[in-house]
Amino acid sequence: MSLDDIKNIFPIELVQRLRLVFFCGTYGDPIWARDILPVIKWLRGVNSKLEIGLNTNGSARTEKWWGEIADVLGDNGYVVFSIDGDEDTNHIYRRWTDYNKIIRNAKSFIKSGGEAIWEFLVFRHNEHQVEDIENLSKELGFKGFTSKKTGRFLTKDHTIIEKQEVLDKKGNVEYYLEKPDNPKYRNVSLEK
Repeated sequence: MSLDDIKNIFPIELVQRLRLVFFCGTYGDPIWARDILPVIKWLRGVNSKLEIGLNTNGSARTEKWWGEIADVLGDNGYVVFSIDGDEDTNHIYRRWTDYNKIIRNAKSFIKSGGEAIWEFLVFRHNEHQVEDIENLSKELGFKGFTSKKTGRFLTKDHTIIEKQEVLDKKGNVEYYLEKPDNPKYRNVSLEK
């Protein structure tokens, strides 16, 4: 959506009464929206007390952009970085992302005063990394770390599947995502 769309949908009087706006894409990343920074600047200008949150995999934009968004969010905003492992594993679920760029962007955001939270979705391929990644998040200055139990093995008709196909751009099965082995990382809704 464009800034004009947002202004039409959310009149100033409404924005002034809001307490929280959270940007999160279901099948996309809000930082890819062309006007995301102007939208956040407009919201902040209309309501300086508004808490603004953003969920992202952090793989887009420049380090400079991340520094700017940290400044705009200020003390009443935060970014949840969805990073599911390290350089060897993050790309398995977060397809076509660059782990090193994500870390550079997160560092720039944190260095510029941004409040960052690391959210880690646990699968079989990365469950061995949870503790190490939590420690890394602290070293990098993230304010919080959360490991999440995935519900990705429940189909639309509520059938539990053991593994989920990951397709290439032509629709061919490239590999499978699998539930964690460790029960403490499994979503209880996926147990038979």
